[in-house]
Amino acid sequence: MQKQSVRSLSPQTLAGLSGVTIRSRGCVLHQSQVKRKQQSGTKRPLSRICSATTQLDRGTQTHDAAKNSQKVLDEPAGEQASDRYVWTTQWYPVRVAEDLHTDRPNAVKLLGKDLVIWRDAQKQWRCFEDACPHRFAMLSEGRIEADGTLACAYHGWRFDGEGKCTTLPQTFGAAELDNAISNKKSCAVSYPVQVKHHLVWVWPDAGPNNHLEAMAQEVPVAPELLDDSKCIYLHPWYMRELPYGFETLLENLVDPSHVPFTHSGIIGDRTSAAIFRMTLNQKATLHGGFAMDLREVQPGASDLVEKGGKNTDSTLHFVPPTLTRYNFGTDELPLILMSYCTPIAPGRSRLLYCLAGERDKVPKKIQRIVDLVPGWAKFVNHFTRGDVLDGDNVFLHGIDRKLSTEEGYTTQKYYTPTTSDLAVRTIRNWLENMASPVPWPSNALADMHTRDIPREELLNRYHQHTKHCKNCSQALTVFTWAQKVALGGSVLLTALSGSAAFTDDSHRPLAFGLLAGAVASGLAAAQLSKVCQRFIFVDYVQQDH
Repeated sequence: MQKQSVRSLSPQTLAGLSGVTIRSRGCVLHQSQVKRKQQSGTKRPLSRICSATTQLDRGTQTHDAAKNSQKVLDEPAGEQASDRYVWTTQWYPVRVAEDLHTDRPNAVKLLGKDLVIWRDAQKQWRCFEDACPHRFAMLSEGRIEADGTLACAYHGWRFDGEGKCTTLPQTFGAAELDNAISNKKSCAVSYPVQVKHHLVWVWPDAGPNNHLEAMAQEVPVAPELLDDSKCIYLHPWYMRELPYGFETLLENLVDPSHVPFTHSGIIGDRTSAAIFRMTLNQKATLHGGFAMDLREVQPGASDLVEKGGKNTDSTLHFVPPTLTRYNFGTDELPLILMSYCTPIAPGRSRLLYCLAGERDKVPKKIQRIVDLVPGWAKFVNHFTRGDVLDGDNVFLHGIDRKLSTEEGYTTQKYYTPTTSDLAVRTIRNWLENMASPVPWPSNALADMHTRDIPREELLNRYHQHTKHCKNCSQALTVFTWAQKVALGGSVLLTALSGSAAFTDDSHRPLAFGLLAGAVASGLAAAQLSKVCQRFIFVDYVQQDH
């Protein structure tokens, strides 16, 4: 038997999402498709008490999912959970910590809930429900006062870091104030929050013991990167909000085979796409997720179905509810690509990911290069990541919408016959046969599914990333200012050139010089305008790639 041509996952595959070209072996990720029939369950009402008394909708929900009839290859059935997955008692990353405003509140959405994150006088991050208990005005529209309290912009009520109301301007005298704020109804609904691995994490459960429960559970992260001081981020955290659902994003993140086709010319080449051989090495469980070995077989290999051996250098891990992790590379450069997908609302999700490694295992030369890259230049890397995510934004939204609203489209009708589909089948099994449906509030809006979304919105980089990224928003401000200066300079030089040309023949050389300067300034303004557009919207047409 002829020995097949095999290599670990290609560097182009994973490097695309991280915006880096790595001359080693690697892996890939991106998004695909899904949906789930949700059944409403009993819901307990929110009780508004200080710093932890409101329970998120956590209804007992049941879900029947028919098994895929197209099981051409053996696939794990997983374990049928005796209890259902409790989505609200988990840690979720919501933003990159350095991108949050420290001098004003930040609005975020998680599991269909509107939340506000802010930093108090002790420089501790806090998370409240984005509703003042007075008349539900958005606290994210308020301000952080000099004493470190969060003030509602509607009537001036103020809250400390625990959610207790400290100031109620409409009361007469201390006695009336004390009486008003002693009532638990005056408190903001508070959720546990922490900063870890450069991300802000929220525990979206406001039950009476939520802080104790939250602190007893670690955030999901690659074990190699538990100690932040011992890891190096070759490409730091990148966040983008996406116009399709959490499950569609999660499914696509475990599907490396789409990358050379969807992102051809940016990552890989569709004309020489490899075949992925996936082998389950950790059976799927409700809370443990699963793990797989991945091997990338080059086209033309004579024996595609390998009888023995594992590619231990390239592995895929899914850790519920949000983490997908690829370990790949070589002995000389082992790398880890961590991606978190966070459920925002029906038809909307948030992706945060980075490329990292253990510092003592990364060559000193690469460490020096990483350390030399100035922080202000991150936007260049973010352009590349934006190009990658734009590649499938349009059709992933379409898939998500079909599965959610159009009759006849269900995940049970997927035809996934190849070994490259094993991770998709396994994650689908976990979502439908093991975990309970995501507990969206009954009033959660699925607007991304109920209206036609133009490409300008599906691919809108400004609202999905730039305005949430401190580096990119600052860079956009600088480039916009430079573009206006260049344009203004072009107009001014043109006017001066005309004035010099008509005053005296001896001024004609000066006039030509001014005109040349005007043309150069105009060209610079045009180029700067194109750069600014990359922060806002770039249409991605598959047929052009």
